[in-house]
Amino acid sequence: MKLFTAAVAVIVMVGAGFISSPAIAAEKSAGITVTGSPSHSDIVAPPASPPQGEVAATHPLVTPSDISASANSSTQGKSSASSTAAIGGFVTLASTSAPMGSGITVVAILFDDVTGAIKFTSETKTASDGSFSIQGLAPADYWLLFYDDTKPGVPTVQWYGSSEFDPYGSSLPVADGQSVSANWALTPSGEVLGSVSCEGCDAPPASADVVIYIAKFDPSRNDWFNVASAQPDSAGRYDVQVLYPGSYYSYARFNGSSEFSNIGFSRDYTVNARSAVSADVIIPRLITPVSGVQPAINSVVNALYFDFLTRFPSAHDITFWNGQFAGGSDPGAVATGFVTSDEYRLIRINAAYQTILGRGADPAGRLDWLHWMQQGRITTDDIETSFYASDEYFNKQGGTNKQFVNAIYQTLLHRGGTDTDYAFWSNLVQQHDRAWVIARFWDSTETISERVSLMYAHYLGRTPDPSGLATWVGLALQIGDSGLRAGLTGSDEYFIRSQYRFSEH
Repeated sequence: MKLFTAAVAVIVMVGAGFISSPAIAAEKSAGITVTGSPSHSDIVAPPASPPQGEVAATHPLVTPSDISASANSSTQGKSSASSTAAIGGFVTLASTSAPMGSGITVVAILFDDVTGAIKFTSETKTASDGSFSIQGLAPADYWLLFYDDTKPGVPTVQWYGSSEFDPYGSSLPVADGQSVSANWALTPSGEVLGSVSCEGCDAPPASADVVIYIAKFDPSRNDWFNVASAQPDSAGRYDVQVLYPGSYYSYARFNGSSEFSNIGFSRDYTVNARSAVSADVIIPRLITPVSGVQPAINSVVNALYFDFLTRFPSAHDITFWNGQFAGGSDPGAVATGFVTSDEYRLIRINAAYQTILGRGADPAGRLDWLHWMQQGRITTDDIETSFYASDEYFNKQGGTNKQFVNAIYQTLLHRGGTDTDYAFWSNLVQQHDRAWVIARFWDSTETISERVSLMYAHYLGRTPDPSGLATWVGLALQIGDSGLRAGLTGSDEYFIRSQYRFSEH
């Protein structure tokens, strides 16, 4: 059994839990500094409102793959006897004015004015001096796309006439017989890709109900401005490739279920040249304002109830926890109150019976486990290791040491072992006991890493970074899984993310 101690400003609260609102006592662990609850000004919350100018691009948001797929069979507007126009010029690097060299793809695109579909394309590649020429064009207004995959990193995708606040530029009118000069200073671009989800949903929102907008920060005006839009696919994914380097955030306009806000935001992010950045957008679930409770506190309390107790709090619950924050309890202390609550303990007990033993909990056994947790004899997580080591689990796997070890490999490591592995661990079961062997599997770096990764996904909505994973894996042996849960849900990151998940408007 792990000693459930404090880590990362987690406060261990002692005392019996109760179901309506997880209990929290005033006693703190020795040596822990209470920093107090974050004020509203400390929270990096979503913007109060989106930037102005939610206007979709004036032409389709296309990529080179879209062009090749759409235009091969489309010949309207192609060369004819009178198609004597041309577009040519030089491509240079914007930062130095030096020629970009050979191999950059330049595509002239003609769109249908009514449907926006691609009617015609003609492409070429730059020569060694950066020059290009597209011949045999009929008179029309063409869009010119530059695509550079000759350098390491994400390809640069850039439209002629574009700028950092207008990444799609403008069309280029070409008259019959005219040779149009279209020199272009290329700024290596970046890409944002991500997904849109709605809080608590089993599937992404319908694509038809969502439009993604990309807003860029302008330091000279100290404000954000919309620069691009995109439609997510059926899996909720979106991708915008034409962004100039700078600071951005993504947001979604949603016109689906009234249970959700009509707008959701990503965190702000930085787009670097020839790099891709991920930015997921959450459409928040609407929550009811509670008198005397700041929206930020309302959001985090709703998140804790949903993540730990799989339900939403009443106004009384929210007022109770608001009082804990107002009394000086920090988010770590509040999170610990949920981890050590009877309601959460019973949820974990029921889940262990079902997932490990394959049956519902018997009432007497359920209460025994709860009483032992209340008395501090075991932690919430010890029930799982106890069930894996039980006679009931052993017999369900076939009743032999080898079958038991094989089941543990499959369940905890999600892979099989070799006959040598099975023989090795079977001998250790004989020498010690099943609980001893379970402890070795449970405390291995492989299984701890998986549990930490699952907690990151559940509580923070992301995969752990290598340094974060290493830190929490190292702490796991000291504080146990309960400490990990309290640490993650008591973190600033969790508090901030709750503002994006639950909103009063």
